[in-house]
Amino acid sequence: MPEENDLRSRVNAAEHQLTALIPRITALEQWQRQVEIADARQDER
Repeated sequence: MPEENDLRSRVNAAEHQLTALIPRITALEQWQRQVEIADARQDER
């Protein structure tokens, strides 16, 4: 049973880390799109 509890706590910690990363990834993707749009506008000039 101790191994099962350890595994559960490790999985729980991993899920929390993943949940924390999602907004950061979303922000990076949004920034990337904005840069691509700005570059495309610059190329049109």
